[in-house]
Amino acid sequence: MYFAKDGTVSTGGYAAAATSCWRNSAVRANSCVALAEIVNLPSKFVSTSPYFVVNKTEWIVWYVEQDRFA
Repeated sequence: MYFAKDGTVSTGGYAAAATSCWRNSAVRANSCVALAEIVNLPSKFVSTSPYFVVNKTEWIVWYVEQDRFA
């Protein structure tokens, strides 16, 4: 998994806001944010520059928040 050191890598252009949602979705989310927390052992990462690269998925904890249509 690749992780940027700065959130603006994603919010500054990599991820764009959706103009629609999946028509048959039960969730009908209009936005979603995922935050990943990784173990603080950069010496054990596959790479640390320009991105953190982690090959051990058990080192990653995900937090997801979504907004739904009213």
